[in-house]
Amino acid sequence: MKDYGNLLIMTDLDGTFFGKDASIVERNMKALEEFEAHGGLFSFATGRVHTVVEKELIPGFCDLLTAPAVMCNGVNLYDPKAKKVLVDFSYPGELVRPITAEIVDKYRPPIWFIYTGEDYYRHTSVDPRKVTDEVWHKVVFHSDPETILKIRDELRAKYGDILQISRSGWNLCEILPKESGKGVMLRKLKEYFAAQGRDVMTFGIGDFENDLGLLEEADFAAAPANALPEIRAAADRVFCDHTKGAVAELIEYACKYYAKAND
Repeated sequence: MKDYGNLLIMTDLDGTFFGKDASIVERNMKALEEFEAHGGLFSFATGRVHTVVEKELIPGFCDLLTAPAVMCNGVNLYDPKAKKVLVDFSYPGELVRPITAEIVDKYRPPIWFIYTGEDYYRHTSVDPRKVTDEVWHKVVFHSDPETILKIRDELRAKYGDILQISRSGWNLCEILPKESGKGVMLRKLKEYFAAQGRDVMTFGIGDFENDLGLLEEADFAAAPANALPEIRAAADRVFCDHTKGAVAELIEYACKYYAKAND
């Protein structure tokens, strides 16, 4: 009997697992069904907050995953079965509030989000100086690609030693806690399974800047054909375009070459 219980596949969502406009790719779903039926471990690493994914984006989200998920671009590790945050990172509001205000005042992005508190409450385009929560988790700026690059570069130059700055899309730049990241949370997930006496081989697949840590930490790094050049360069193998089922190709490849031998 097939046994994929030693394989853990973690995928980014937009531009990787999803097709265009967050659509479901049937080829991915069919491959995932077969994979999980034989014990495979599957999870997401996404920039979204768990409450949004679970309630607004993916019907049956909790049933789809067979391993804890990396949320908020690596700010937390979430167990969908227990509905519990297993690992969580944050930074003081007093640290990031003036930095956020500085960017908003200078670049006037059309939209920005600030996630705060235990429930990751999302403040939408609120003056950062009025967000008085002591605990902040993430700040996201939305603007045109050229402006986003300027914001990213300025933030990295000024605050890259104390904060993590990355683009999560052509029109998105995020400020994250320095110690967070998709790769960090994948390492935490390895430790989670090791504590249960399970030795798993990890596969990471993603397409953008914020996925680089995931690929670096994974035992096997993959990218869809549509990924940024630097992400494709970091991958052990590049699969088809995300709209054609890149995650399905990764699942098929992992099962063919890395599943533990049957007795």
